[in-house]
Amino acid sequence: MYTRAMGSRERLLEAMCELMWRNGYSAVSPREVRELSGVGQGSMYHYFPTKRDLGLAALWRNCRAHADAVTAVLDSADELLDAVTAYIAMTRQTLKGCRAGRMVQDRAVMTDDEFCAPVAQTFDETHRRLTAVIEAAIAAGAARGAGRDVVAEMVGRAEESAAQVAVPSHTTTHRSCLIPAILQK
Repeated sequence: MYTRAMGSRERLLEAMCELMWRNGYSAVSPREVRELSGVGQGSMYHYFPTKRDLGLAALWRNCRAHADAVTAVLDSADELLDAVTAYIAMTRQTLKGCRAGRMVQDRAVMTDDEFCAPVAQTFDETHRRLTAVIEAAIAAGAARGAGRDVVAEMVGRAEESAAQVAVPSHTTTHRSCLIPAILQK
């Protein structure tokens, strides 16, 4: 998974990012990070004195990756409503959760303000981006219905809720219903 061309710090971060996404922060042990990254204990603690330090750096990276993916999807469409449709339909590992949203299931993350900050910032940024796209679509006459904030909130919350429902039911077919219902094309 990781090459020796990557520096030790980078391999540690990548390993922690993957393990946090897969297992949540609380379930990750420093040993697992070292084993996956191939980095020794001394190097690990040289770059990240505590698991918390490594976890925070990985969480910021995961949240940035999620925000960048949302931006890329929203910027990829020529038509405004196609951007929202692309966001709703973007490839996700629903049963695993997105790299930012997965963290809301971890009590250690959600009870720590420093850990909550990147998650909240990521979802706020997504909401702002969706609101701007929907506002532009409404102004251009390409959409009708509820106001921009309500529609952006509906899109974001519907996606979050559908993902939470998908986990226990092991289904990923929830998105197909969202597009026509929310956008009223």
